[in-house]
Amino acid sequence: VGAILSLLGVPLALAFGLLAFLLNFIPNVGSLIATILPIPVVIITPEISGASAVLAIALPAVVQFAVGSVIEPKWMGDSLGLHPVAILMGLILWGMLWGIAGMLLSTPILVVMKILFEELEGAQPLADLMAGRLARLRSPEGPAKA
Repeated sequence: VGAILSLLGVPLALAFGLLAFLLNFIPNVGSLIATILPIPVVIITPEISGASAVLAIALPAVVQFAVGSVIEPKWMGDSLGLHPVAILMGLILWGMLWGIAGMLLSTPILVVMKILFEELEGAQPLADLMAGRLARLRSPEGPAKA
C-alpha cells in the first residue's frame, strides 16, 4: 500500500503503508480502515490529478481485498489445516460474539476446536468439515473411524 501511494505521489505514503501493515492485524476491519485513511489526503492534495487520485484510492483497496479475502485465508488454511471458508466463517462468528477481540482470536480458537474434534470420539466429521476433507464425509460408509 505504501509503495503504491508513494509511486502515485501521495504525501505521507510511507506512514500510510506502516499503518496498513499494523491495521491488517485486525482482520477485515483493519484493512477497511487502512484503505479509508489516505482518502482525505488524496482528495485535498492539489498535485494529485484526477486519474492519479482514482488510482490512489482504488489500487490500495484492490490490494487489501486480494490479500485479506483471498491470499491470507488460503495461506492460513493450508498452514493450519483449516479450509479458508472455515476461517472466514469463524472470523464472522467470533467477531459477532466478541467484536474485535473475537476477530483476533478466531483463528487460534478454530485451530483448538479442530484439534479437539479430531480427538473426541464421534466429532471427527466436524474436524473433517473444518479441514475441507469433504471426500471423507461423502463416502458410503460414512466418516472414517479413528
